[in-house]
Amino acid sequence: MASTPTVTFDGTNINTFGAYLNADVEGWLDAPSQDYATASFVGAIGGVVSRYPTTAPRRLRLPIRVIATAIATRETYEQSLKAYLTKDVVVKLDDGTTAREITGRCVAIPLVPYKVPVTLVSDGSVVFVCSDPLWRATSSTTETINGTPNTCALGNAPVSDWVLTITATTNSITDITITLGPNTLTWTGTIAAGQALVIDASAYTVKNNGVDALSTYGSGGFPAINPNDTPAVSATKASGSGTLGGSLVYKKRYW
Repeated sequence: MASTPTVTFDGTNINTFGAYLNADVEGWLDAPSQDYATASFVGAIGGVVSRYPTTAPRRLRLPIRVIATAIATRETYEQSLKAYLTKDVVVKLDDGTTAREITGRCVAIPLVPYKVPVTLVSDGSVVFVCSDPLWRATSSTTETINGTPNTCALGNAPVSDWVLTITATTNSITDITITLGPNTLTWTGTIAAGQALVIDASAYTVKNNGVDALSTYGSGGFPAINPNDTPAVSATKASGSGTLGGSLVYKKRYW
């Protein structure tokens, strides 16, 4: 693993601002801390139960060095970096082996300027607080949906922002049942030939051919896909001579 990953902010390489990582990004592949809060166990003296763990926001610190050959240039570079301050930024790190991204609020950019023989330098860091502490893969994974269960190739953390599409070809299909890991999702209605039902867990929407169809979305809700469940996805129709197909699209998530 390379010690200094390539870094981009909202798709822009920080080298554009004359900035470079001057040390390894410590802990960027470590899991964030979790708090297992406890509660009293009613009826048992001294007994406690552990509640579902809460995960602290991830604090990501990128040690950087800004290099320039003129004061004005260095100031321009610094201002370009400081434009991200207080903004939500998609940070991508790629060390040649692992490429991941995370969204964080830029909370601090402390920089200390100094001069070496022929170069002007500012050393410091860019600090992000990520309310969602999970890293994402930088590209999406697509699983094919049909009547045969297809195992999802997840990372090591749950995925909650998936998009599931059911299509009908040749003729219409009616009343869809979807198996997503241990969860069963149902939708009542007809998908016409050449059209699609789209269930978007990130937006909490259900649309049939682009038209809101949430009112006929039955049980199941928008569950997270958990790698501990050995999740697989499949779908069936209740009736209709059309061919059911579709896809499940998501980005792998990592602690």
